[in-house]
Order: sequence, then structure tokens, then C-alpha cells
Amino acid sequence: MKWLEWFKRWLLAHDGRNAVVLVLSLVSLAPLAVTPIVPLTDLGSTVGASGLLLDALLGKAPIADLYFVNPNLVPYWTGYVFLALVGLVVGPVMAAKALVAVCVIAMPLSLLRLARALGRDWAVVTFGFLLAWDLNLYWGWVTFHLGMSLAVWALALLIEADSWKAAARLIPLTALVALTHAHAVVLLTLGALLTAVGRARPFRSAALHAVSCLGFLVLTPWLWSEVLKPKPGSGPMSFVSPPVNERIGKVFEHALGYFVDQPGLGLVSVVFLVIVGVSLFAGALLARGDAPRPALVLAVVATPLLLYLFLPFEVRGPVPHWWTYPRFATLVLGALLLVPNVMPSPRARWGLVGAALAVTLALSAVRLSQFRLYGAHVRPYLELVEQMPEGSRFLPLDLEIFFPGFREPSLGQLHGYAAAARHSYDPHLFDHSAMPLLYRPHVQPPTPDWYKPQATYTSAMAQHYDYVLITPPSRDFLPSVEPRVLELVGERGAWRLYRVLKPSP
Repeated sequence: MKWLEWFKRWLLAHDGRNAVVLVLSLVSLAPLAVTPIVPLTDLGSTVGASGLLLDALLGKAPIADLYFVNPNLVPYWTGYVFLALVGLVVGPVMAAKALVAVCVIAMPLSLLRLARALGRDWAVVTFGFLLAWDLNLYWGWVTFHLGMSLAVWALALLIEADSWKAAARLIPLTALVALTHAHAVVLLTLGALLTAVGRARPFRSAALHAVSCLGFLVLTPWLWSEVLKPKPGSGPMSFVSPPVNERIGKVFEHALGYFVDQPGLGLVSVVFLVIVGVSLFAGALLARGDAPRPALVLAVVATPLLLYLFLPFEVRGPVPHWWTYPRFATLVLGALLLVPNVMPSPRARWGLVGAALAVTLALSAVRLSQFRLYGAHVRPYLELVEQMPEGSRFLPLDLEIFFPGFREPSLGQLHGYAAAARHSYDPHLFDHSAMPLLYRPHVQPPTPDWYKPQATYTSAMAQHYDYVLITPPSRDFLPSVEPRVLELVGERGAWRLYRVLKPSP
């Protein structure tokens, strides 16, 4: 068959690189097959908001009565639109898996594309698959992860752009970067500046890069309203910045510190040492001749490193932000993979590829076990929320948000999946002005404190909802508060679902 012949030629193209990338991709994605919900902390709220976008846009009650779609172009739209459109076809749970799969593959592929632009050998950069699952992704920052990959890919194309026409063709891509995440704009802006200096004609290159980055202008209204325009009562902007020695000592933790026990913790420690070792020593020991484009390589390495070393940890004021500089630790390690020069022999190249595959297999095996246990725990949750009618208002009371084996609170935002699956009102989605989905002011029902649900919950509060979903049963305090308000609908695993008997209109 013709398609089989085409696939065979594609696999063997580029000295077998395509086959290697395909195998590494499948191995890296394997953990997604063993859990219905991917255990990434903030992903749940992202899924919930994106799943309600079309309901709010089309005026579907009760969603449109309580939410509205942000009319501004904000730096989150790409991921949210992806989830909303794919969710229409396969549902929100599978859409979430699809977006995570894109994130997992996009990071190593973007590093490979940058290696090609810099004249680096692809074999060393296959170690980028060891960075595909990083701490940022475990936190569920899928829009950040996707934005960084798009920014790295765009940087590769910027380096190759040698005409005004080529530079102008990149404007849609830089606009897409801007609509994916603000940090990706920061990375690409600094990268465009430093790589322009590293090119043969720096002033002309700077002009070309500036033309390509005109796509960032799509964020101008948002930047004016959220960043540049003074807000009453917001207070002056201030920063929390730890010293450089603390930042350097935490590169591993901020990039790969997502396991809390063995063998995972030991394995990611090996991954860190392998990446640093290969990056720092392979170039010196295995390179032959002059390294191609050394100034450009230095500029690429310096871009995430400078952001990691000098950005604050927390920003306070009109645009508050937390965990700022640590997010670039993964990019620092990824950039180090671009330091080694071309390998001296095919044997050395395939030795590196074999090592990357072996470590990726080991890491994926540990993640498979971790995700399988999590999947068995959360599967009953999806069964239970199916008992809520579509269009309900439900109140999640999460008294335990950590699951064994995870550093992050991987159970804390499952409510977003329920909101998207049942097209239901969820009071605990992210609520700030840069979100694509916003809460309507002055019409929100009362809700307990997210961090102290038991201390702040009242039975009168429950009557503003149709259902109350609590976890775990061992800490269920609801019957003792006001049993006449709630009726137990069902219990599955670690969750109980109550129906409110007399909800308020």
C-alpha cells in the first residue's frame, strides 16, 4: 500500500531521526493511557473554564447568568480555545489529555527545531524528552508549557529568517505566542534581542526580529488595562526576590522535583546529572573542529538563564504573580542540551540516542505506576458526577487535596472536570481579569473559603446550590451541620454527593 511505503520512507528519513522521535514520543505519552484524569494540579480549573466558554458565549443558562466571556485578547486564549473545541468532539476529559499530549511532545520537538537552526546534532537534544514532564506541567500550567514551546520554535525560525518577507511571515506565530502565555512573550523578546546581537549583521537582524515580533501587539489593550493603567487601591508594585545562590541551588527542584519518594526521586536526580553532564562535557570531549554559530548558542543559553537568575519569585501590586523565576529552570536545562557540537561518529550518535531512550523508558515506567494509582482513585469521581443533571449549581468541598506520591495538591481542582462534563456552575474556578471566562459581578452565590471549607461552610450557604460534593467521607461533617437541608445521592470512592432539598431560586 502506498501509505505504508510513505510511512516507511518517513521513518528512515534524516538518518532515522523521525523513527527515534516517534518512539520517544510514544514512550513519553504512555502514562496518559492509565488514568482517566491527568494528575496535574491547575489543569482542572482550566478544563472547567474552557468547558463553559461556549455555554457562556451562546447564552446558555445558568452558565451565561453567572459567567461571561472576556472580550479582550488575553495571554491564555490558545489553550482554552483548544480545550473548548476539542471538548466539543471528544468531551472535556479526553480534550484535557489531548492538550497535555501536545505539551509533552511540543517541548522536545521545539528544542530539536532550535538545534537544527543552530547547526547542532539532534542526537544530544533527544535528551529533551526527559524534560517533557517537568514541575511546571505537574502544576498543571499547560498554557505556560505550550507557550514556552511555541516561543522556542519561533526563536528557531527567527534565527533562520534572513529577509523582510521571512520575518513578516512569523508575525502570526508571534501573535499565537502572545495569546498563549505572557511569560512566553518575555522569553521570546529577550531571545530575539540576544540572538540578533549574536548574528553576523546584528543591527539588520534586530530589525528583522522586531518585525517578526509585531505579533505581540495583539496584547496591547490588555497590557494597557492590566499593567500600564494605574488601578485605584492596588498599591505600589513590589517584588520578592531570593538571592542568586538560592536560585542556583534549586534548579533541580524547580525543573524536575515532582517526585517525593523512590524510585522516582532517584531517577529524576540521575536525569538531572545526565543532562548537565552531557551538555557540559560532550561538547568539550566529543566536538571536532570549530563549533558552528557559537555566539548564537551563547545567546540561546543566556536567554532562560538570565530570566531564571534575575526575575523575581513573586510580584505584588496591580498584576500579582507567584512562582515567577522558577518556571524557567526547565528551559535552562533544555538550552544546555544545545551546547555540545556535532558528534564525531555515527556510533557516538546512536549511543547517545540509546541512552536517552533507556532513561526515558525508566522514567515513563515510574510515571505509569504513579498515574495508575491516581487513576484508580479518581475514576469513581467521574462516575459520581454523572448523577448531577446538566446545568446544575454544585458546591465542591475538598477537605483533602493531596494524593500520595505527588508533591503538588493533585486532587484540589477536580471540580473543574465536573463543571465541564455537566455544564454546571462551579464557584471555585480561577477568578482574575486575565482569564478567558469571567464571573459576573454581584450575582455570585456565597461560597466557603477554598482553603478552609469546613470552618466557613453554613447550611444557608448550601441552599444557593443544587448539589454539594465532598471528599473524603471520613471527614464528612455535613449531616451534623443540618441534615434536613441535604439528601445523600451517592458515594463513590473518596467522594459523596448530596442533593440540596430546598435550593434558593
